[in-house]
Amino acid sequence: MYIQGCDASICFDNTDTIVSEKQSRSSNNSIRGFAVVDDIKTALKNACPGIISCADILAIASEESVHLSGGPCWDVPLGRRDSLTTNLTLANEAIPSPFSTLDQLKANLLNQGINSNDLVVLLGRYALKAVTTVSYISNLDQTTVNAFDNTYFSNLLGKNGLLQSDQELFSSSGADTAAIISTFSDDQKAFFNSFVVPMIKMGNIWVLSGTEREIRKNYIRINGDTSGGLVADY
Repeated sequence: MYIQGCDASICFDNTDTIVSEKQSRSSNNSIRGFAVVDDIKTALKNACPGIISCADILAIASEESVHLSGGPCWDVPLGRRDSLTTNLTLANEAIPSPFSTLDQLKANLLNQGINSNDLVVLLGRYALKAVTTVSYISNLDQTTVNAFDNTYFSNLLGKNGLLQSDQELFSSSGADTAAIISTFSDDQKAFFNSFVVPMIKMGNIWVLSGTEREIRKNYIRINGDTSGGLVADY
């Protein structure tokens, strides 16, 4: 999530003072994997408590999930600190919907320094993600579900994009993204080489560092917040 930068605000659960972004339209019943974050946080508590932020954990986990799924690896800049706030309204407004047009997709990301090439690359990344409807969960890339590869782009060329917003990248009249998709469909290495740049960009958006904010002891809440009957800090 990039709405407030790479600050782990998406990890917060609801408390007396926090309205969780997990219930935004783009994340509700879709975003998952927090048990993995919990396991990582627990291991780090034992090895080096209070040193590594939840924001850095998410950035590293993103790189590792791509690499372990067969994709590229990259050096992840570290030193982020964690947000004290959430913004559900912005999460609902800034994250593209499955029905976004190409112009809307670009508008959502251009303000973050993300260009057309980056946009195509990043949506290719999210082919690893599953989307939930009212009745079922479906993978955005239904061909190679657990692999990080360029099949997503081949699907778009065949007009088999699961979401309207995906297919818009290739099928919109005059789309500058169509040629990029064709390149990545033909050349997986080109996709991998292009992928690293926007991932580092996204991880560097509005970074909190130094004495700004905090290193969260518990990834789901602000340090010292005992509301909501939550478990003790660790």
